[in-house]
Amino acid sequence: MFQSQQHLPVSNVHRPRRHGVHLIAAAMIATGTLGGITLGGVIPPTSAEAARGDDNRQRRSTMLELNREGDRLRKAGNLRNALERYNRALAIARQLTNADPNNNEWQRDLSVSHFKIGQVLRRQGKLSAALTHFREDLRIAALLSSSDPGNKPWRRDLSISYNKVGDILREQRKHGAALQNYRKSLDIRKELNASDPNNQRWQRDLSLVYFKIGNVLLAQDDTAEALRHFQFDLSISRRLAKANPGNNARQRDFAVSLLKVGDVTRKEGDQAEALRLYRESLAIREKLNRAKPDNLQWQRDVSLAHHKIGSLFLDQGNTLKALTHFRTDLNIAKRLATQQPQNTERQRDLSISHNTIGDTLIKRQERAEAISHYKKALAIRVDLVARNANNAQWQRDRWLSYWKLARAGDQPARRWHQALQAMRTMEQRGILRSSDKRFIKIAERELAKAGGPPAAPALPAAGQPARPRVGAGADNAVWARGNNNLEYSYAGTRPPE
Repeated sequence: MFQSQQHLPVSNVHRPRRHGVHLIAAAMIATGTLGGITLGGVIPPTSAEAARGDDNRQRRSTMLELNREGDRLRKAGNLRNALERYNRALAIARQLTNADPNNNEWQRDLSVSHFKIGQVLRRQGKLSAALTHFREDLRIAALLSSSDPGNKPWRRDLSISYNKVGDILREQRKHGAALQNYRKSLDIRKELNASDPNNQRWQRDLSLVYFKIGNVLLAQDDTAEALRHFQFDLSISRRLAKANPGNNARQRDFAVSLLKVGDVTRKEGDQAEALRLYRESLAIREKLNRAKPDNLQWQRDVSLAHHKIGSLFLDQGNTLKALTHFRTDLNIAKRLATQQPQNTERQRDLSISHNTIGDTLIKRQERAEAISHYKKALAIRVDLVARNANNAQWQRDRWLSYWKLARAGDQPARRWHQALQAMRTMEQRGILRSSDKRFIKIAERELAKAGGPPAAPALPAAGQPARPRVGAGADNAVWARGNNNLEYSYAGTRPPE
């Protein structure tokens, strides 16, 4: 939901004072000398020292430019090349900190490099690797903050680092550990807000961590407590949007908060209130989109709101109204996927839109058209797996497409066989969710009913070890199961900080 919330620019960071050095310097000045510094002036550095300083400045300049290039590539969806730039920047940051471990500015550069690499690895589905980098970022942020507890930008950095570690743990379904990190972030953000209640940036930070905690509580089925946190978030977002009517970012925050409270309200059975919240959110999103039609993120926001409203009408059995909203969602998703062919998130969005229309058409007994949409979704998912076979979420998406096609009656024996093979392969590699393992038995029964051959477990080739475990998880979907069917709908969440 929120625009990327990043560490503050290094140039804006206050460098902590070294009080001990200052005391020593004062004593030496009192005697008239300070290691080459006399009361009459400063002895200039040697030529070798000056050369080293120039070299370090040039290396840091190169590092910052690599990070800027990586940022541009990441925003364009070119994750592979973005990661290459970030890794080169990380190598330089390590060289600098090794040369001067006491240089806090360079330590912070190093933490930012780990942060950026973690962002890309997360989007690639490499959660374990992302967590390693985010934890290194957190380690450095904690050291910097402890070195100068009064440095508020560094306290904020530390809260962001806790959030990032929490995000990965939540995606790995380690909800207790995620909640611990989010609550540490919450404590820091409450402290910052108490020190300056009129600081709107810190108010927004506070709303975001309430949102994150709400998501974990919702995953733990603590709906009442989740709603309480989402309402804290909504209250702050509403206040900031009202105080800044011309600030598009604050209006968008408010729209996302409305959508999330609508989700929980809908889950609790108050569909009328959920629909009101969804429509209020849609109105804000459409207004933003009209103001800046070329903003791709705002276009996606509109599609997501239509998807939510369509899902609610589908729950009510009003398939005609649901289809109207789902087709609007699909049209936007198509346009965004066409404009951003390398953006795997937009490609996955399109596959979700096709599947949702397929699900609705199944309810209307329009199987031929439903199968057509399911096949389009499958083609996208096969392509995504070909791009990155280690992304557990995409592997899961693919077997779900096989499952939907089998249920719809498209070559059932073949599709059950494909779904079963895919699940067994994921199980062998250690990337099948424990909650999904029961579907293997269901697929085996359905395959037998369809008269298909039993599918042998997919094992690694002789002499080859099983692939390492890859974490699973994604922010853009929640899964609901019923009558042995699997369906999913968008669960609009805020983008990473």
